[in-house]
Amino acid sequence: MADTTNITECDTPRTQRLRIAALLVLLAASRLLALDHPAPIRGDEERFAAGAQWAAARWHAEPAGAYPVHHPGYPLWILLALPLHLAGLPPTASFMAWSVAASLIEPLILYRLAARFLSPAAAWWLAMAYGVSPVYWFLSATGLNYVAGSTIATGVALLALKSLEPARGDSRSLAAAAALCAVGVGLRPDVLLWIGPLLLWAARRRGRAACLVSAAALAFAALAWSMVIAGVYATGGDAAADGGPRLTHTIQKVLATSVFQLGLIDGLLRNAVKLIAVLGWSFGVGALIVAAAGASAMRRRGDASRVEGRPPAAFMILWIAPALAFNLFIHMTEPGHAIWHLPPLYLLAGALVARAWRASSARWLAVFAAASALQFALYPWSAASTGAKRILDAKVAYMSRCGLRQIDQREQIHQPGDIWRTRAHDIPD
Repeated sequence: MADTTNITECDTPRTQRLRIAALLVLLAASRLLALDHPAPIRGDEERFAAGAQWAAARWHAEPAGAYPVHHPGYPLWILLALPLHLAGLPPTASFMAWSVAASLIEPLILYRLAARFLSPAAAWWLAMAYGVSPVYWFLSATGLNYVAGSTIATGVALLALKSLEPARGDSRSLAAAAALCAVGVGLRPDVLLWIGPLLLWAARRRGRAACLVSAAALAFAALAWSMVIAGVYATGGDAAADGGPRLTHTIQKVLATSVFQLGLIDGLLRNAVKLIAVLGWSFGVGALIVAAAGASAMRRRGDASRVEGRPPAAFMILWIAPALAFNLFIHMTEPGHAIWHLPPLYLLAGALVARAWRASSARWLAVFAAASALQFALYPWSAASTGAKRILDAKVAYMSRCGLRQIDQREQIHQPGDIWRTRAHDIPD
């Protein structure tokens, strides 16, 4: 396993606290720039709001009808919003509050993770670059649960890695990772698919018994949450009979975009293009910095003195591969589907920059962060765009402050399948 010496030990405790405080303050201030937008921004957010209202009606013992959220129901997400909604916040604002909170926590987790491989300053700027990346910043200001799910996944990754470090690895970190993943299944069941393999790999590195216990815990969590979900849909009447959400419809929508249904061109290639477009918009100018770092690292690959601690290869592969395989071969429709790739890719980007330009890595990552912030804050999105800019604005550039503030106008320049239509677009929502 690669050296994972905690480079943050070069910082004094006071400096570490100041870095963390600065990161939280700056990210919190940035979030205030993006909250003044029309809501809900899309159908899923609207269904979550209906779910919060349904839960509030049930809390007050009032007739609520069938559960309105599409499968798999996301019961923990609804439950988290309930207290805020009961306290007086509008439903969507209740979810947005949790998204903002998660978007402050995850960059901090990434900072602690990156500091195991990068200098403290480089790790800080990497976390900042991630926190202000356009896709992440956009999703953090919505009532969608992608940022909250990603925060759980990144937390599991950090705990799994800590469980393997000789200086501090123990069963408590592994148990905490399993518990966090088990809780996350109620928020987004796909968390189990994206981060579960990494967790089980870490558990297996600690021994067969630890792996079996972890697998049993995750299986129990999946079963328990599936029972909760089944119970929720069984409450208040027959959802399918009332025209409500149906599990078969959700499965049909997911599989309809797969390579097995659409083939290599409309399936695999289209999914790949969408994923690359979203990731490209998220990295922005940073992609040029990473590409230049890669070229520089290749030229200097024989210079052993430039090698810093690097994330274990198996760790990174198992963090990225499950979601990547799903997005490419099965389903890639929303920007939120790409969020599972962003933390490991940003970590890899930071490691590459540090390998190429060790002495100036923090400065290059600061440029990365500044470019990301400017891209989100200043991009001139417009519903009146034409030509190539219309395509950019309709497909990915709406994930900007100006685009978010005019999100209710996006449909004027975008319709699903307006450029690359497939059979999947004929399935009703």
